[in-house]
Amino acid sequence: MRVYTICTQSYLGFAGVLAESLARTNDGLRLAVVLVDGDESSKLDFADVILPTALPLGGVEEFHRMATIYDVVELSTALKPWGFQYLFERHDEPVLYLDPDIQVFAPLSDIGELATEHGIVLNPHTTEPLPRDGLMPSERDLLISGTYNLGFLGVGKSGAPFLDWWAERLRRDCVHAVDEGYFLDQKWIDLVPSYFPHYVLRDPGCNVAYWNLPNRNVQNGSGPYVVAGVPLRFFHFSGFNADKPHLLSKYQGDTPRIRLSDHPALAALCREYAKQLRRQEHTKYTRVPYRYNTAANGMPLGKAIRRVYRRELLRQEAEGQTPTLPDPFTKEGAEEFVEFLREPFSSDTSVSRYLEEFHRQRPDLRAAFPDISGRDADRFVSWVVDGGDITREMPAELFPASRTATATLPIERGVNLYGYVFAESGTGQVGRSIVAALKAANIPYAVIPFKETINRQQHRFSSEAKDRAIYDTNLICVNADQVPVFIEKMGEGILENRYNIGVWAWEVDDIPAWMARNAEYLDEVWGISAYTADGVRKRLHVPVRSFPLPVVVPEVFPRTRKELGLRDGFLALFCFDFESVFERKNPLAIVEAFRRAFPREGEAQLCIKSVNGHRHVAELEQLRIAVTDRRDITIIDGYRSAEELLALMNTCDVYISLHRAEGFGLTVAEAMSIGKPVITTAASSTMEFTTPENSYLVPARTVPVPKGTPVYPATACWAEPDVDAAASLLRRVFEHPEEAKAIGEQAKRDIAEHHSPAARAPQLQKLLEDSSRTAIRRPRRSARSLKIASVGAIPAEERAETLIARPDPNRPSRFPMVANLWRRIMLRLIRNYWVHEREVDRAMLESIRSSRESLRLEMRGLADGVTERLQNIEERIDRLEDPRAR
Repeated sequence: MRVYTICTQSYLGFAGVLAESLARTNDGLRLAVVLVDGDESSKLDFADVILPTALPLGGVEEFHRMATIYDVVELSTALKPWGFQYLFERHDEPVLYLDPDIQVFAPLSDIGELATEHGIVLNPHTTEPLPRDGLMPSERDLLISGTYNLGFLGVGKSGAPFLDWWAERLRRDCVHAVDEGYFLDQKWIDLVPSYFPHYVLRDPGCNVAYWNLPNRNVQNGSGPYVVAGVPLRFFHFSGFNADKPHLLSKYQGDTPRIRLSDHPALAALCREYAKQLRRQEHTKYTRVPYRYNTAANGMPLGKAIRRVYRRELLRQEAEGQTPTLPDPFTKEGAEEFVEFLREPFSSDTSVSRYLEEFHRQRPDLRAAFPDISGRDADRFVSWVVDGGDITREMPAELFPASRTATATLPIERGVNLYGYVFAESGTGQVGRSIVAALKAANIPYAVIPFKETINRQQHRFSSEAKDRAIYDTNLICVNADQVPVFIEKMGEGILENRYNIGVWAWEVDDIPAWMARNAEYLDEVWGISAYTADGVRKRLHVPVRSFPLPVVVPEVFPRTRKELGLRDGFLALFCFDFESVFERKNPLAIVEAFRRAFPREGEAQLCIKSVNGHRHVAELEQLRIAVTDRRDITIIDGYRSAEELLALMNTCDVYISLHRAEGFGLTVAEAMSIGKPVITTAASSTMEFTTPENSYLVPARTVPVPKGTPVYPATACWAEPDVDAAASLLRRVFEHPEEAKAIGEQAKRDIAEHHSPAARAPQLQKLLEDSSRTAIRRPRRSARSLKIASVGAIPAEERAETLIARPDPNRPSRFPMVANLWRRIMLRLIRNYWVHEREVDRAMLESIRSSRESLRLEMRGLADGVTERLQNIEERIDRLEDPRAR
């Protein structure tokens, strides 16, 4: 029997665990690996490497065609029949295919014998009905993806006709296109029982995975793992992430049926698998980029590009032609490939093949631009150039020529406030708080809601303000990352002839360059705290001012603990949104502080109230697992009304936030405003309204933001609160309730006196007056000039890419038709010259990048060496000072 798998280099950690488990349980049986992005130098200690170009599918040219029409998942699954055929050409034995993320726990030889006897061995996703409870996966998911799971397949020699049939279909139609009836290689197998002799493997110990675990309970006693009363033979860790071993599979989506916190044996199995992946250097492999994600010229091969290529390839083959499409994985072919994509999709239009693909896939674009072969062609191209949302995934090589924008005029002095005023989130409260300050300052204003957010939009907001943008100043309460989305949805015309102020929240002391560039759409930026303003100022080229957010004191409608689902007794509370970066909000530190403060269960209780956990299942599961052994810690995820949230805050004895950074700290301020004592990190923006007299401050040290933390740049720092100190303060509040009450009352007075909308009104008025004077001194910028300014602020890496950009014949001209024609002719005449020059420039650029990387690695090595020496010195000092060492 032979066993093989298919994977890219990034999955070799998984393949290593598969190979080790296969050899250990099957008498040293060696795995074969079809390495999709391997080359002649590819060698593995644990497996035999098969290069895809060695498979009997038609040589390098055909493999490159498949690598162009298919993304990495599609290609990896498409190659399966040829993997079987390759091994049958060399061995007279049955062959099993196993996905690389499978671990083997028992011998598989009997399955090989079934393959010899029946020709094909299939394994269904599940052999029992799934509950109709709305959780994932559901039977509807299985109807879409197919009856049989192709993470396992057994084939004997007599199954050769099946492989021929399957290979013919997967050569062009192994796509993930559910709307067209395709689901990779898998959906095709639903036809096999009608076409070919086969055997259905129903052993519950085989191919155990998230899709059948509802009916297969995993247990581990003193011996091997058992599933549904039989030994576990092989487990399929589909969608498992070794960095998140508390989450079974990413493919369970936002409503997972199987949570590891409910299955301790399964959780132990996942933890052990994560350890084995680390032993196989899984993280190192995941950093290897997929070779066929880009063309030879560096252009990314996105979905639209692959669809255009596949459609034209199918057309040529259907007409009996030998395919003549350029090969994007060769140097010359890559340049011709760009030309192919830029060509008009028909003879009477200016719309390229590439742009037409978006129009084909998007009903909204077809409705807005019905006739892109005729009257709507230029209008469609203009929409793209002026920032249509498809440009976010568009390679520079395929960007069309430019157009102009229009403008409208304001009619009165005052403020147009744009914001998420109905959103149940901190960003929503930013807009509502500023509206309260505008009203307190008697400044004319209009409120224009912006609803492009994932947060629920059910906050009760009413204002007597106008709902049309009739004033000369825009306050755009949209954070840096969403400014382009805002302008795309609202239209650039809203910026014309107005003074545009962005109101931003930001949580750390540096901002990514790509976010900073979005300020170029604006005339100035206000930070919602001095801390935020300082954090963004150094990267922005527009004025940055600070407007600390007003704290609107909420009206509280009290409820009992019983009504809120909580028991009586001392209660600590923390509220957060998973969308606000789990690591920054740091709820795990609160759990640990509570454990240390109250090691005996039942002495107190902690409630952590969150929203959007269903969008961050991994982090929610991590939090739940952290509290599984403590019944006095309650996790409540999901939206509640504003009245219920305030009632919850009103009933707590202390509000605690051990954040690593905050742009303002709204929940801390709100708790203070209703007289609650707060325990909070003594760092970032909360220090602008907390003092030792009105709060319990937790000391913290400044540390770099860990690499890979979502959103934040590697250059940024944040705080690491002292968990022991927080535990001591929790205990202090518990043991000294009168002191805590007095501190809460002081907090309430301070917020009302210094941080209310009325207190902020004079500052708001002055800021707007200063902005008005700035607007007079600075010339008004049109939306078009803003776009040019934004494009001009290109980081060094992007400026380097312009060195190797292809010549553009469609540059502005007084006589564009004639000029562009002559430019195209001249560029073709001197093609050899400029292609050579681009190659020289590319080689120089790669040399510079290589030198820079070598220097970076050398510096890292020096730094690591210095760190190691310092640690050795510290250890020697410790030994000298330790009396036990004498």
